[in-house]
Amino acid sequence: MRNPKLAGIFYRLDYIEAFGTGIRKIKKEYESYEVRPDIKILDAAFILNLPNVKNKISDVPSVGDRSCPDQKEHIAGLLARYGSRSRKEIQDELHVSKSRVTQILRDMLDAGLIERIGSGPASRYRGVKSDIKD
Repeated sequence: MRNPKLAGIFYRLDYIEAFGTGIRKIKKEYESYEVRPDIKILDAAFILNLPNVKNKISDVPSVGDRSCPDQKEHIAGLLARYGSRSRKEIQDELHVSKSRVTQILRDMLDAGLIERIGSGPASRYRGVKSDIKD
């Protein structure tokens, strides 16, 4: 252990369970997956790359093909509950990026599921149909 004082602080803050068990636990967690963590050891540091096994690119819904019904339903629920919402309010509620929420809203606008009120940063969105399922 390079820095026992720092390790002791992390242990007391519950950032670690026990000394020296992390890498073994990480490797064990990846045993059932095709991808593996990549560990690079440098002189004064290490780099640990952990592949995301929960969301494979093929599993992520594509906005263009209208296959993200959960997010659309969430937006429809927000609009039904509040009447109208700004892009930023919807983005914050969904915990997605600005570009992602903009794509979803554009998709819903094109499908006639919602309408935009106003323009620019003051734009708000409201629902026009109650059923948004594809």
